Amino acid sequence: MTEDILQRLKAVFRDVLNERLEGVESVDVQSDHDEDGNEILVVQIVFDGKQRALDPQKTSSLTRHLRPRIADIGVYAFPVISFVSKSDLGKRAAAVA
Repeated sequence: MTEDILQRLKAVFRDVLNERLEGVESVDVQSDHDEDGNEILVVQIVFDGKQRALDPQKTSSLTRHLRPRIADIGVYAFPVISFVSKSDLGKRAAAVA
């Protein structure tokens, strides 16, 4: 997957996330393959953590809202999405170091 496509994907993700969720700090999208060799998108969404919890109705339906939008730019890989708060991301980086 080209850098141009990855940048376009990130823009689509940011647009959909801004429509559906509050407090999104950043989104990282990487192309990868699953165990069967199918192309997937590994997506990490960092949120500010100010809210006590993310709305499960909104997070569980993200894929349904994202798939048509990413298909519009010619990407048919399935998004595998994870969420992490900004504070936990810092803890994770410190644990790795």
